[in-house]
Amino acid sequence: MEIKQINISAKKSEADWIKTLDNFYNKLAPLWFEILNWVIIIGIFHYLADITKNVVLIIITAISYFAFWKYCESHLLNIYWEGIPFTKNIRSKRKIWGISIIIGGATSLGIFFLLQFIIKEISGKL
Repeated sequence: MEIKQINISAKKSEADWIKTLDNFYNKLAPLWFEILNWVIIIGIFHYLADITKNVVLIIITAISYFAFWKYCESHLLNIYWEGIPFTKNIRSKRKIWGISIIIGGATSLGIFFLLQFIIKEISGKL
């Protein structure tokens, strides 16, 4: 998977920013619906595992949660963030890469926990 670079403080014209945002949303929309597919499928397994207490369904649900978490990481840990306000004085690419990994990891965990919350809410367990 290729490393994506995002520079928040880049100096661009309005037309360049429109083009950048259009490109971003063209990539985001299919990814968003792919994530919604994950939510629906894992939600079904989670609901059936809760109702039936079937060990196989419980294992499938656990593997699905783990796979989704790793899927998020594969997308989010490959983003190199530049121009983040609190990193303006950091010159080391290695340190900025470390910050990018922390941002990606935290976002991945946040999405993972959000998924669990949504599925439990849909299942009526919350």
